[in-house]
Amino acid sequence: MNELRQRLQQLAEKNSLWINQGLQNMTTSRLVIQQQVSGLNNLMNEHRQQLTNVKDALQDQKLTFHSMAANANSVSQVLQAHTSSLSNKNTLVQHIKSAVNIQQSSLKNILERLKKLDQA
Repeated sequence: MNELRQRLQQLAEKNSLWINQGLQNMTTSRLVIQQQVSGLNNLMNEHRQQLTNVKDALQDQKLTFHSMAANANSVSQVLQAHTSSLSNKNTLVQHIKSAVNIQQSSLKNILERLKKLDQA
């Protein structure tokens, strides 16, 4: 009977050790999972910020292109008005050169903005 008690006592101790090890393993696993979830949340936040930056850059480009279109329409109207009202070819050529310079300047500004967006 004493042997049986001792054997039961040993089994109870082994069972207790096994349960404690299992609890420690579960705690360790839980901590690892929490760290992984935290890391994934950080990555997700970084990706959200990057997407926001891309969205803002695209919005800026859209505004720039709308501005370019409006500018081109304005230049076109100015050129039409000058073409119909100017009889002197040299004066007309000077106005066209000026409009082209304005367009080139506008395109340079847009290219600079695009380069800045590429660098971001």
